[in-house]
Amino acid sequence: KFVPPWASLSAFWREPNPGAMAETAKAAAATTLAAAPEEKEALWASFYHETLEMSLPPKHRLGIRPWTAPHFERLPRVARQRQEVWASAQQRKEVDSLAAFVRQLRQLHGSEVRAWRRSIDREGRFVVSGGCIRTFCRRLLFAGDVNALLRALDPAGEGEVALEHLAPRGAALLARFRSWLCETFGSCEGLWDASQAFSTARSLPWSAFAEVLRRRECPIFQGEDGNDKLWFVLQALDFHGGGMLLKSDLRWLDSWSPTAWLAAEPDEEAWLEIWLLLKGKYDNPLIAWRQALDLDSSNRLSWFEFEEACAELEYSGNVAGAWRVLDRDLSGWISLYDMDKESSEIVDSFKVWAESNFKSIRRAFQAMDLDGGGFLTLDELRKACKRLKWDGNVRLLFNALDGGGRAISYKDLAFLASWTISDPANAAERNEVRKQLWEELFEPSQPNSHAIAARKRARSAGARCQQQQQQQQQQ
Repeated sequence: KFVPPWASLSAFWREPNPGAMAETAKAAAATTLAAAPEEKEALWASFYHETLEMSLPPKHRLGIRPWTAPHFERLPRVARQRQEVWASAQQRKEVDSLAAFVRQLRQLHGSEVRAWRRSIDREGRFVVSGGCIRTFCRRLLFAGDVNALLRALDPAGEGEVALEHLAPRGAALLARFRSWLCETFGSCEGLWDASQAFSTARSLPWSAFAEVLRRRECPIFQGEDGNDKLWFVLQALDFHGGGMLLKSDLRWLDSWSPTAWLAAEPDEEAWLEIWLLLKGKYDNPLIAWRQALDLDSSNRLSWFEFEEACAELEYSGNVAGAWRVLDRDLSGWISLYDMDKESSEIVDSFKVWAESNFKSIRRAFQAMDLDGGGFLTLDELRKACKRLKWDGNVRLLFNALDGGGRAISYKDLAFLASWTISDPANAAERNEVRKQLWEELFEPSQPNSHAIAARKRARSAGARCQQQQQQQQQQ
C-alpha cells in the first residue's frame, strides 16, 4: 500500500501555532482515514502541486524532500499532469521542427514543392518512406529534431510521407490545377499540345505560360490572390528554377494521382447527407464514430477509412467534399472533435479523469466495480463519478458504451487506453504555423534573388494579361 510520503506534521501543515496545528492534523487524519484511496491520493497530489508552486528548496521545512519526491510523482494525478506537459512539449517540437525544415528547403530551392521534386522524391513516386526523410535530413545537415519532424509529417505513423504532408496547401492548389487541366484538355500535357505557341517550342518562359492560362480564364487564378497562386504553380512546375517551363514539367503533374479530397471544395450538403445516414443507423454520434468510422479506436480517422465507411453506408455522393467539411486544415485526418464537439469533450474528459484518479482504465474499472462481478451498471458509474467529481454526462457516456444493454464490461472501456485526446489549442497552433509558412512564401522577410525575379515575372505577366483583357472589353 502507498504510505504518505511526509514524515512530520510540520512539513505538511503550515500552522505556526503548535496547538492549532495538532487539532487541525487530528481532524484531517480522521477525514483522510474515512476517505477512499482515490480521494487520499487526490489530496496528496494537491499538496504536492501547491508545494511545487511555492518553488521552495528541498532544505526548506515546507519543501519536498528528495526521498519523498518519487512517491509523489507516482501518484496517478501527478503522473497524468506530467504526461500532459511532456505531450505538449513534444507537440511544440513537432511544429518547430517542421517550420525549420520548410524554411531551410525554401532557402535552397525556393519552395518545398521544388525541393520535393529535385531532392526528396527524385523517382517521382509522390510518396517516400520515413527512412528516406532521415537520409535527406543528414545530407541537408538539418539541425532540428528529425524524430519530431517525422511525427509532424506522418502523424498516423504509417511510415510514409506524401507531398500533401509536406505542403498541404500547395498540394491542394496543384491538385485543383491538375483537375482543371484534365477537364479542359484531357491531360496536363494537353495544354502544351493545344497551344500553337507551345507545339514547336521546347521550353517556354513563365510569362508566355501565364498569358495562355489567363486567356483560358483558369478559375483557380481569379480573384485578389490569383497572381500569388499563379506564381506558386509556375515555381512548382519549374524544375530547374530558371524561369522556363518544359513539357516534362506537365508530364510530372500528369503522373501524379492525388487523393480525391485534395482537389475538392467543402460540400456542406454532402456531409449533412452522411450525417443523416449515421444518425438514422446509430443512437448517438459516439456510437456512430466507434462502430462505423474509427474502428481501431485511435480517435484519428484517415481519408481511406472515411471512404470505406461511406461505402458501407452505400453513400455515392460527394464523399471528398464531405471530407473537406471536416478536414478544414488539410491535415489528412480527422478526430471525433471535428465531427461532434460535445461527444469528444465527454470522452476526453472521462479518460483524463480516470487516468488522473486511477492511473489506468483497467484500474478505474476495477475500482468502480464495487461487487466485483465484472460488469458496471449505470448506478455504479454514477456514484463513482459523483464521489470523485467528474461532472460529465454520465448517462450519455453509459448509453454510448453499453451497446443497448444494462451494464458495461471492461471491453467496452478498453478502447480508451489507445484513445488520443483531442487538443484544439495544439491544432490551432499548428494551423497558425502552417498559415504563417504559406504567407511567408509570397512575402518573405529576406527573399533570395531568384524568388524576387520569379515573383516579378509572374506578376508582370498577370498584369499584362489583365490589361489586354480590359482593352478587348473596351473595344
